[in-house]
Amino acid sequence: MIALHDFIEDHKDEILRHWTDRMIDSAFAEGLSVPELVGVIPDYLSSLGAAPPSDPGQLDAAQRDLVERHLAHRLRQGATLNEILSEFATLSRCVAATLDGAPSDAQVQTRDAARMFTELHGACVSSMRIFNEQLLEDEQTMKRYLRLLQRAADRGGQLDDGGRAVQPLLEEAVALICRALGARAAAFHLEDTRTGERIASVGVGVAGDAIEAQLRAGNGAAAVGATVADGELEYTELAVSDGLRASGVESLIAVHPAARHALRCSLYIGAERRGMFLAHEIRLAESLAEALLIHLDHAHLCAALVARAAEARAECQLRERFISILMHDLAGPLAAARAGADRLAELPGAAPDGQLVSRELGRVAAMVGGLVDAHRIRAGQRLPIHIASCDLVELAREVIEELRVAHGDRFLLRGDRSVPGMWSADQLRRAIWNLGENAARFGTREGAIIISVNRRESGAELTVNNQGPEIAFEEQASLFDPFRTGRSGRGQPPGWGLGLTLVWGCADAHGGSVQVESTARRGTTFRLFLPYDARPYAE
Repeated sequence: MIALHDFIEDHKDEILRHWTDRMIDSAFAEGLSVPELVGVIPDYLSSLGAAPPSDPGQLDAAQRDLVERHLAHRLRQGATLNEILSEFATLSRCVAATLDGAPSDAQVQTRDAARMFTELHGACVSSMRIFNEQLLEDEQTMKRYLRLLQRAADRGGQLDDGGRAVQPLLEEAVALICRALGARAAAFHLEDTRTGERIASVGVGVAGDAIEAQLRAGNGAAAVGATVADGELEYTELAVSDGLRASGVESLIAVHPAARHALRCSLYIGAERRGMFLAHEIRLAESLAEALLIHLDHAHLCAALVARAAEARAECQLRERFISILMHDLAGPLAAARAGADRLAELPGAAPDGQLVSRELGRVAAMVGGLVDAHRIRAGQRLPIHIASCDLVELAREVIEELRVAHGDRFLLRGDRSVPGMWSADQLRRAIWNLGENAARFGTREGAIIISVNRRESGAELTVNNQGPEIAFEEQASLFDPFRTGRSGRGQPPGWGLGLTLVWGCADAHGGSVQVESTARRGTTFRLFLPYDARPYAE
């Protein structure tokens, strides 16, 4: 017969292998590495049978601490209480199977085996008690301090490169964590994940400054003392230096939450009592440190967004200024060139090319004017309009004659014979032409394009309807955005995406509106509505 503790130590690797093979397929184990799954189980296995308990069925202090740490670890990983209890049951079966397979000269006494199974049962009972009593209290404590951390974060500044703006938040937040844990001192170290450089650090409590100073000097846990890594790899127990002990710190741990977007941190907590921190204290420290890191990461992202927005605004202003100057400077030479071309075309014996040059220069001038107006619309300005009495039907008829030259006799004019009003004839001509050109470009090749002008009770209405592919509802809202070139008509290259933007700008400048309806059965209809008198809306 051999001692139970010796038997377990001799067969620990075998027991752990069997236990891991069975638990790796558990629902909560999905996505966990083997070290994350195993955690403190090897330490707990070594504790079985190490010393007979004073009260059978009760765990000693070391076993209770291991069970509490294991429970806290599993809860953070998303395991349920039943899954945690099944781990101890599986461990019991794996030990029993190993005992049954042992040779006769390596058997343990039945009494020792029974005591071991009693300890495993005690682990299950202890897990349920901790879960039902202590964790409920810890949860309420955690909620309270998470709420206080949130309030501190709401008052905190943005996280700039030097960490200066967020320093008051760090001091308040670390003091809250120190108070939540009843610790004597705490320090916080924040660094950039890409460069490893320190962004900010702070110390609170009687020895906080001493811990923080050593962190600054040595950059991390090694500067405080030798480290003893825990199997869960989530915190580190540190040796306490003589200087810290003189300040009343007898125990020191470092908590390392998982790194966020661009930040990682370490929280150092010093307590007056000697010995290991309790598992629920470590769990609270980890949760609060992680919450603080999330707030800091949010502040870091906000600072980056603010900086990027400022750069974008500066870039946009530069671009808009460039466009304004370019359009302004182009208008003069184009007008002079067109006037010169007109004079040449009127000379006796002038070549027919003079009229062509004048016409093409007119097109370029219209394009430049469209760009200038689109620029105004993007800047949130209304188009300048010159109001005079005109007839919307006559304007539509003139535009249809121009469109028929380019697209054939497909355009039909319907509705009332006359719809007079106070409008800008030039802006409306361009808007109707853009709507007709858009219908010819995207509608069916031979289908009729119907332009209707009608009197309504509160204003005039012009519609342009064509048959063709339906425009998806989610695309309709962006049709009037400047430079939208998502569609192209029947093999033609996409235009500049300004036509419908200028239609919208024309409607807005007149105090009206433009809408689109598109179905497979009725085709696509653009509806331009205008008040009869646009003078109150003109700028």
